[in-house]
Amino acid sequence: MTFQKWLRAFYLCVTLMCWTAFAKDKAKPVEQKPTVTVWTAGSIDSAKAMFAPNTNVRVLSAATEKQRELKAGYLPPHERDLLFRKIGIETGVSGMDEFDKDVLMMSAREYTLRELVSDFPMLSEAQLKRLRDEMRKVK
Repeated sequence: MTFQKWLRAFYLCVTLMCWTAFAKDKAKPVEQKPTVTVWTAGSIDSAKAMFAPNTNVRVLSAATEKQRELKAGYLPPHERDLLFRKIGIETGVSGMDEFDKDVLMMSAREYTLRELVSDFPMLSEAQLKRLRDEMRKVK
């Protein structure tokens, strides 16, 4: 290899390394998934303070999770069963398990009446309409 070819190859390598380093500096930081998930009964800030500030920790609390579920329209089982009794569909859903009842509740919020009738044939259209109207009030 002649000196000129060696110098050209060296120049290309240095240029490539510089561009690589520059690209790494300008790259967006990758969002890391939490390495630890911690449940707390107290303050989230106090739980985070127990760990190093740079530690990738997700702290969950029962209160914030309950608020998130209520905001999404999820009703706890006892409230869901009260609503079923109020509407008069407790006998129609008695054969369903807990998950299917939750699916019914969330579907009633989002789906059209036609979709509900086809997905839940054990309930009448009038019952599904009442359920849909009640679930759309929940916020």
